[in-house]
Amino acid sequence: NESQIKNKSEVLEIEDEYSLGKSFICKNVICTKIDCKYMKLFVKIPDKSKNIKRYITESYNYDRIKSKIR
Repeated sequence: NESQIKNKSEVLEIEDEYSLGKSFICKNVICTKIDCKYMKLFVKIPDKSKNIKRYITESYNYDRIKSKIR
């Protein structure tokens, strides 16, 4: 949804979105709106050529991976 896509400078100017439980994830200068309450495993962010790329939203530190705790 293109209304969910903004550039980084637009996102930095937003003041009221965070109080609504919304946030943005950015890759380089392209950002997409996410719902913090219902985070999905992947977020879709277009690249500069408008090709949709999927990125993993959850990260783990080495110790957590090593112990296989999720």
